[in-house]
Amino acid sequence: MKTIRIAVVFAALLTGLFWESAAHAATYYIDPMNGKESNDGTSPATAKKTIGGVRRVVRPGDTVYLRGTAHFPYYKFDREKWSGTAGSPITVESYPGETAVFDPGYEEFKKAPQRNNAWVRAKEGKPPEIPPDPNSPEIPPYPNAHDDEYVSMKTYPEDSRWGALLTAENGTTTYRLLTYSKLEELRADNESFIRVLLEDLRPGGRCANNDPSTKEDDRLYKWLWTYRGPGLWWDESTGRIHIRLSHTHRDGGATNYEGETDPRKIPISVTYDVNKATSIRGNYMTFRNIVFQNGGDGMCGVGYKDNVSDNVSDHVTMERCTFNASRFGLTITNTDYFKAVNCEFNGRLGGWVSRDDVKDAYEYVDDETEKIMKCGTANMTCDGLFVVSGNNNKNWEVANCEFRNGHDAMQVFGSRIRIHHNLYENINDEVFYFNNPRGMYEDIRVYNNVIRKALHALSFSDGKVNGPRYIYRNIFDQRLPVLGYHRMVADGRPIWRVAGDFKANGPLGERYVYQNTFLLMDADSSVCSEAFDGAASDSKTRCFMNNIHMTISTDEPLYRIPCPAGKNFSDGNIWCRRITNATAPLINNYEDLKAMHEWYPNWEANSQIAYPQFVNVPDFTTPTDGSLYSNVDYRLKKTSPARWAGVDLTGKGWPDSENGTSTPDIGALPYGAPAVAVGIDGRYVFPDRTTPVAEAGNYSGFKDIGDNGFETVTLNGKGSDDPDGSISSYEWKLNGCTISTALTASVTLPTGTSKVYLTVTDDSGTSATDMREITIIGYENAVFNPGFESGSTAWTLNSGASIVTSPAYFSCQALQLVGAVTESSAQQLVPLTPGIPLTISGWAKTVGLPAGKYFSYKLSWLNSTGGTISETIIGSNLLGTNDWTLCTATFTPPAGAFTAKIQPALEAGSIGGTAYFDNAFIGVANRIRNPYFERGLTDWVVQKGRAAINTVSGNVRSGAMSLAMSPPVYTNVSQNVMGLTGTTTFSGWVKTVDMANRAEILIQWLDKDGDAMGGTVPIGSSTGTSDGFVQITASKSPEFKAEVAAEVAGVQVQLRHAEGTGTCYFDDIVVRKGP
Repeated sequence: MKTIRIAVVFAALLTGLFWESAAHAATYYIDPMNGKESNDGTSPATAKKTIGGVRRVVRPGDTVYLRGTAHFPYYKFDREKWSGTAGSPITVESYPGETAVFDPGYEEFKKAPQRNNAWVRAKEGKPPEIPPDPNSPEIPPYPNAHDDEYVSMKTYPEDSRWGALLTAENGTTTYRLLTYSKLEELRADNESFIRVLLEDLRPGGRCANNDPSTKEDDRLYKWLWTYRGPGLWWDESTGRIHIRLSHTHRDGGATNYEGETDPRKIPISVTYDVNKATSIRGNYMTFRNIVFQNGGDGMCGVGYKDNVSDNVSDHVTMERCTFNASRFGLTITNTDYFKAVNCEFNGRLGGWVSRDDVKDAYEYVDDETEKIMKCGTANMTCDGLFVVSGNNNKNWEVANCEFRNGHDAMQVFGSRIRIHHNLYENINDEVFYFNNPRGMYEDIRVYNNVIRKALHALSFSDGKVNGPRYIYRNIFDQRLPVLGYHRMVADGRPIWRVAGDFKANGPLGERYVYQNTFLLMDADSSVCSEAFDGAASDSKTRCFMNNIHMTISTDEPLYRIPCPAGKNFSDGNIWCRRITNATAPLINNYEDLKAMHEWYPNWEANSQIAYPQFVNVPDFTTPTDGSLYSNVDYRLKKTSPARWAGVDLTGKGWPDSENGTSTPDIGALPYGAPAVAVGIDGRYVFPDRTTPVAEAGNYSGFKDIGDNGFETVTLNGKGSDDPDGSISSYEWKLNGCTISTALTASVTLPTGTSKVYLTVTDDSGTSATDMREITIIGYENAVFNPGFESGSTAWTLNSGASIVTSPAYFSCQALQLVGAVTESSAQQLVPLTPGIPLTISGWAKTVGLPAGKYFSYKLSWLNSTGGTISETIIGSNLLGTNDWTLCTATFTPPAGAFTAKIQPALEAGSIGGTAYFDNAFIGVANRIRNPYFERGLTDWVVQKGRAAINTVSGNVRSGAMSLAMSPPVYTNVSQNVMGLTGTTTFSGWVKTVDMANRAEILIQWLDKDGDAMGGTVPIGSSTGTSDGFVQITASKSPEFKAEVAAEVAGVQVQLRHAEGTGTCYFDDIVVRKGP
């Protein structure tokens, strides 16, 4: 209870003593459009024109109303005249019903369209006036200009490309314009920033440096000039500003600019690099309902830059203000008792702007001077929304604010800082950046915030810090990636960057992270969490306790355990790696907590590996610009394992916004908590009150009972709901195609993992989507592109065959065979292992076949030279008209069979009839996933040494790939196969070349937890140089006592290159039941 009392006293201190308001002594009015400096400013009718007009008369307790008739230019509120007192602050606010805007931009660019003649089209220029007009000089045409390029009528000093905002016709600020450093980029047709060879005809700049870590000389390449979106370039030689507002054409889910392209038709704010909207150095001041926007390096500054103790601003309050950032937004320096509440901090970056556009400059070689030059739009557009400097910052509160569409959100350092109930979204770098080179920290608290779609949630570079930081009761929902790279998906490069939770930039300070909820996707990292990265034996205390941490769609270890000698502790957490058939170790190299506790017994002693069971958090995301977020409920279900499962923190003395208990629920929200409300006036509520919730069902697995490659599954959307109405429609999709529009449906799914999406639409037309991942456990399908979703890939289409979108058995496409004089057919060759039974199936549909004509699913066995050994029919021939019918049979390949040819065919003479075929299946009784290495190293783990995928045909037994090992060191590649019983046959093919030691296959029996039982068991080996591929095979049963053998649940298959020289190749690995 002690910590709760401290929190209550501090809150009372803020709201009572420091933010006390008093009756206004006087009221003044400023009207930038209609006011006059000769007026007394005491009424709207007698308003002053400028804020400076009341500087000499304003007193503590006064209120100054700013009319919204025009933008206010830069103004500095100095301490000498703009300081209130503890009981009587000075208030500056917008006139009721209007919005005052501080904007230092040039007025000629902000004029309404009918009066905006500040630009001329660059290609046309402007002819001289007759007679000559010194105020309207001639502008020669720019013949190389882009069609959408315009140039300013006037000339401007001091790098006026800085700071530019695009405004809608109604005056609402929409997007920040990019600041270009090179005219060629502003004019570029290319929109994908990639490196190409110098002989590429597209224009670009030669790479400046050779990176020794790369295999090729970087100087053989150039960077393509890239148009990154609407922006400006300032010509130092002429002083004119060039602007281009062309539409963008990004792909892969990014939003494009599709607005006005003529700058004469839309207001634009442009200023130069050293300008800003306002400076505030007064004390006891409140700013309310005001927009601060634009500037160069800075936009709105509070406080003094020096660190003299007397030069400290204090008691400055921002209420319901909007900060549309320039390079930086609100900059606070040496300020005591600062408060921001119900404010918006917005970088205004458009959905086409990538992280690298604002983060990464690049170098190129100038062709004329051979000098290395910097290029790009980085560090000139939007950097930080809330920036801190100085070493006299203390007693701050930032509450119920919103931070969005920027690079970094907040720098955090100082003493007694409170940051709570804020919303952070679409931040393409760091949300909270804890940095302080001067080492001044004391009692910083970050709590009850919601963070969504941000690259790095918590970033630290504060090793000199002595005081604690408490981070608790926050929701870090980072499932949505950020737009990371300005490329096109068509270039085969990623454009999205997946988020991470922690980032270490240097020596780390003291921190306590507890009672939070983390939701992430598979990050660009080798682990799910970096909570303890950067830890060393001399690091300051770091605790991670009672947190829920769920990472979706990853097969990486959870995190790296820090040095045992360090001051670190982790316990009471729920960790969840949400993926089907994860194979990577759980933590470090340990398969589970049990194995890890043998090394570090007290680490995570009370933690769980479990699904946390939120009320509604979809286990998937789709890359998006962030304009649409799913409705989520982060609260716990009644059955959640997080309930009463946390460790006791009541004796720690750590602050908490919830009542302490010795058995707390794990995560940010205890069971039964109210909906989460953050942002301005708590307007963002989770779950919200209007958006429907889609519930497709949980992850689930089913056995292919018939071993025919398919299983019927029931889909049920009954858990979906609409908080303010009713669900009017349901749509289930697989591979982008609708498979049902009912509340419930029975569908047939193939073996493997399918992702079925449910979209519900409510009675107001609002939609929501959820995904259910379903795994059908059975034989692996050896057919490539079995459902024709990749068109004709891997199939040979003969006469009369084509790929159609309807009808299809399920999903989106199928094979169509049109009757003709000759046979209509398609075929595929599938590699196989002789003697191992196969289940072969497929679905066929016939329409109007002539009498006596039939569809057949043919099978041919081929030898190593492609000759036919024998032929047969799979299932029965289909006559006349038949709905989708399963054709299936089980075969054992004959001796000498090397491949199987499957051939759906429509008999010659079937004129007027049509057949359709879908979802071919050849199920090898093989429990190994990716046994032919045709998907590279997918599903295999390189436990030690080095291994690679070979594509040289002479070193492949079947298909196009094999596994190659050629290091002089020991190499081991493995795969775990669970669910085995009784005698099991193990088989594989190996080719050796000059092997000094052995190439071998071994097995390791596993218990139900995946732990090793007994030693490794050899299956066979090869050495020297083999005559092509040789088969290694053996049937094995667990050789333990009966009561132990019953516990064997799986096996680890190991492919090994024993230490020594030589090369070996593995292919066609098989694990099947039976002798």
